[in-house]
Amino acid sequence: MRLGRLTSITAAAEAAISKALSDSIEVNPAYREHQDTIWGHPVTYLEQDDVAEVASGLAAIDAPAVIGGLPRWNRRINSRLFDGQKASDPKHYLLQHLAALRTFYSEAAQAGRAVVLWWD
Repeated sequence: MRLGRLTSITAAAEAAISKALSDSIEVNPAYREHQDTIWGHPVTYLEQDDVAEVASGLAAIDAPAVIGGLPRWNRRINSRLFDGQKASDPKHYLLQHLAALRTFYSEAAQAGRAVVLWWD
C-alpha cells in the first residue's frame, strides 16, 4: 500500500492489495472471549468471489512500472515503506513479495478456494 501511494498505482490495484491483506470478514469473533488469544490481528477470510477479484486486480498491476516509479532510494522512502527496517535491495524485495502475493491468489482463485488470513 505504501508503495502504491508513492508510485500512483490505480485505484483498482490499490483496492486489490487492500482486500488481499486486510479487507476481510472475521472468522469467529467469539474466540476473543478466551484467555491467551491474539487481539491485534483477528483471523479473517475472503470468500471465493473475493479471492478471484483480488487475483484479477493483482494480475493487472504493471509491477515494473510501479517499481520503476519509485524515487531514488533514501531514508525517507525506507522509513515509509518498511517502517524504518533496512532492505538491501528494496526494488527486488518488493517485486518478490508482489509476485508471491499474485501467485498465491491466482492459484487460490483457479482452485475456487476461500482464503483465511491469520497474522501472528
